[in-house]
Amino acid sequence: MSELFDDPGTAEQFRSSSRILKGLHIKGQVRGEENLVVDGHIDGPISLERGVLTITEKGTVRGDVVVPELIVHGELAGNLQARDRVKITPKGSIVGDVSTARLMIEDGGYYRGAVDIGASR
Repeated sequence: MSELFDDPGTAEQFRSSSRILKGLHIKGQVRGEENLVVDGHIDGPISLERGVLTITEKGTVRGDVVVPELIVHGELAGNLQARDRVKITPKGSIVGDVSTARLMIEDGGYYRGAVDIGASR
């Protein structure tokens, strides 16, 4: 579905995504309807109607997340509902409960929490 977004540095992803840049710290709720790339820090819940949330190696999210798809190269601390897929890359980590249709943890990726894997909801 979104192999393009597995590499957070691709030019196509940069053009087709909103981006929280490195050095930017947001405290509060983030909502949207498109792809979001987090290079900075977000303290608060994130909700996307469509698209992919990508947390880069330098990105950090502390809060609950509701998205269609999540790719984690950095850190997520919070509960997660991902309708389609969750991918944790070798330097990525999630601490919190996950509900998703598909979960992939690559060698070196870290996960701690409960998992509910089922059909798309």
